[in-house]
Amino acid sequence: MFTSVQKHVLEVIPQMIEWRRHFHQYPELGFEEVMSAQKIAALLEEWGYEVTRGVGKTGVVGFLDNGGDFTLGLRFDMDALPISEATDLPFCSQHPGVMHACGHDGHMAVGLGVAYVLAKLRESIQGNIKMIFQPAEEGLGGARAMIDDGALENPTVDAILGMHIWPELESGTVGVRKGTIMAAADRFYIALSGSGGHGGQPHLAVDPITITAEVIEGLQKIVSRETAPTEPVVISVGSVHGGTAFNIIPHRVEITGTIRTADETVRSHVLQRIEEKVYAVVKGNNASCDLEFERCFYQTFNDERLVESFRSTVMNSWDPATLVDLESPTMTGEDFSEYQRLIPGLYFFVGTRNEEKGLTFPIHHERYSIDEGVLGFGVEVMVQAALNVVQEGGSQKGESA
Repeated sequence: MFTSVQKHVLEVIPQMIEWRRHFHQYPELGFEEVMSAQKIAALLEEWGYEVTRGVGKTGVVGFLDNGGDFTLGLRFDMDALPISEATDLPFCSQHPGVMHACGHDGHMAVGLGVAYVLAKLRESIQGNIKMIFQPAEEGLGGARAMIDDGALENPTVDAILGMHIWPELESGTVGVRKGTIMAAADRFYIALSGSGGHGGQPHLAVDPITITAEVIEGLQKIVSRETAPTEPVVISVGSVHGGTAFNIIPHRVEITGTIRTADETVRSHVLQRIEEKVYAVVKGNNASCDLEFERCFYQTFNDERLVESFRSTVMNSWDPATLVDLESPTMTGEDFSEYQRLIPGLYFFVGTRNEEKGLTFPIHHERYSIDEGVLGFGVEVMVQAALNVVQEGGSQKGESA
């Protein structure tokens, strides 16, 4: 079977590069992925998938019905980011202020490659496949929108696989771990209100800018002095807005940021301590504040059985050095976790770091790009993993029936 997979991957690699470059050149923000969805849906229909458009607003689901009892979902995200591209690629973004800076252009290309290969192998697949092309992964709730719109139903999806092209791993490797592989993420919003005044008369004002400095320092102490060094926690302030002139003490400053944790108990503790610290600082400075938290992502938590299946797949198909067992989770977040809260799921990384090609920038960077040489490899890994999960899942269902 592996030889057949490789044969069909080789057939589709040139098209995958074209698809990736097209998606990169015409990026679309979350819930605006109209052109991308149209292209994906048309190709899936051409290959014999039952296609449902407009799932979760702009998502696409392609169903390969083989009449099996087990259905596997394969999820790929489509949205770009509000970043102005600074690469010199000949296919750089044609949409000002919008860029595929997180590799989702590559994800769509890999997803289409996977769909093509699985369609070619349809007669030998022992279960059903749902290709889930999801909008709005970047903190806008795309996974939840897909779920609410029935992406995991009719028929019920029994397990789901997802992947991310990852610049922290060398090209040609894959990374995985049991349990938490990506962190939970929460947004916070803090509005500090004082009393404005003249820059030369601070004693007649309540300065929210100095209070802001005290709050930010206190947030970092929660990480460095109130959390065990063995527990991964990140609190990042992303924006501070306040003031209108150099000589005026403003009335109000607004702070936004994120809290990232890998354990639910630690998360609860950190949120509680943020609230206590902020209100203590505000009270001590005769100010007032509004504080809000918003959950963005749960922990991306890998099912143990699926991890073992994936590790076996990689070790048996490629050089053992291909597999990287990740020691700790990354503190970025993923709404793939929404699917994992409902059904067993596996999320893994496909390395794309290539120093010789200058491809070392992190995700969400204005000069980020991917090593297109890993696209075919990504398809091979996902297809092999999917075939094994479908076979094992169908066997387990049969035994329990």
